[in-house]
Amino acid sequence: MPLNIACFDIESTSLNASFGRLLCACFKFQGEEDVRTYTAFKLKDEEKCLRKIREVWDDVDILATWYGKRFDVRFLDAKATRYGIAPFFGKMHIDMKFTHAHRCATAGHSLEAVSEDLRTKNRKYDVPREMWQAAADGDRSAFQQIVQHCQQDVLVLEEVLDRTKQLLVHITR
Repeated sequence: MPLNIACFDIESTSLNASFGRLLCACFKFQGEEDVRTYTAFKLKDEEKCLRKIREVWDDVDILATWYGKRFDVRFLDAKATRYGIAPFFGKMHIDMKFTHAHRCATAGHSLEAVSEDLRTKNRKYDVPREMWQAAADGDRSAFQQIVQHCQQDVLVLEEVLDRTKQLLVHITR
């Protein structure tokens, strides 16, 4: 039976889970065309969104992220603890930021810089900070732009993972 490998990303209103809230999370499973997207437009939607993410999380055998060990999973674990949801750590996890930084001497180690170096078809794009603030404030159009940004990130990550998988030496939890 093949392993379920999913590229994963979240977007939030802050880098600190005590002060910020989850906006969205995206999974892009290898072999699937669509990006699975889960959103929390308002704070009241956050717990329900986390529970849906947790359900999908259990279907993932190997998670691929960009700085996800240091941010995404820790943010989710802080939120899960608050809502009494099982923690998110412990999954087999490829953090491509650290894989790339340790194995490649390139000009930059951001997902954007690596994507440019590899000339990937999909590319990251910047979202102005005013858009983030508007999304946090309840602007639906701004929120949708943040969701699209997250979806694009997992598409870029999938392409980077595919192009650099030969750099993987080991996968840790």
